[in-house]
Amino acid sequence: MRVRKSKARAPSAKLAVEASSRASAQNALGLPTHLSLPTLRGEPLVTAPTELGGKLHFLDGVYDKEVMASLYIALNHVPLLPSALFISNRLLRAESKCVDELSKRLPPAIAIFITRHLKRLRAQLRVDRNAGGGWEVWSRVSTVKSPSFGYLHVDNDELHRVRTNETLCPVYGSILYVGPRYSNGGGETAFIDPGELGGARLFEHGDKKMFSALPFVLVCPVPGRLVTFDGSIPHAVMWTSGETDSPRVTLLANYWSRRISSVPSGVFMAEVN
Repeated sequence: MRVRKSKARAPSAKLAVEASSRASAQNALGLPTHLSLPTLRGEPLVTAPTELGGKLHFLDGVYDKEVMASLYIALNHVPLLPSALFISNRLLRAESKCVDELSKRLPPAIAIFITRHLKRLRAQLRVDRNAGGGWEVWSRVSTVKSPSFGYLHVDNDELHRVRTNETLCPVYGSILYVGPRYSNGGGETAFIDPGELGGARLFEHGDKKMFSALPFVLVCPVPGRLVTFDGSIPHAVMWTSGETDSPRVTLLANYWSRRISSVPSGVFMAEVN
């Protein structure tokens, strides 16, 4: 597993589809049925802690390569905006209801995948199925010119921070590296111990000089690799190279003990009746 601690290298639209076009989008994607049947290697997962005080874990081969290849195509066509989906933890107790709710907004195969992925994450992180709060889910599709590269941050309730200047972080964060299957080079996620930030500032874009001065844990974007981490760990995406038609795609899910604030694009909050 290519995970190492080092100095940084030099940097070498709506929620998917409108209801009227969901069916045609599903057909156009040609998603195989096995996309809806993800298989994890053990539940809960066996993970390896890093040097960040055991607050960062990773596991390879969580999903088959074919599943990741299909999901890669799907998320390129159906991007999930940040904070656009917030799914009640208790709703996951009723898988079919959760799938039905998500299918109102997403192609069914993606709805099933997200539901089952969250259930496995819940087991992985040992979140009680009866606990409150929920899961913030979004995807990121990053080309070589993505503005997200080099942005040092902690995941947080963005609207609450803008309104109050207070940073509220999720309990847990997670990243599923989806693709491309063949690396473009770069695109790693750099996780940084909060005590090692020095003069670096959160919620700002860093440059080559800043990142070269910071020690960090670097996780390479291998399809099917799952990373879970304490929600307060600072991190940034390193620059990637390669063709713009093969963007870096990740599926992200954060567990919150409370509902996050509404955002302009809207928040979906589903509860069990």
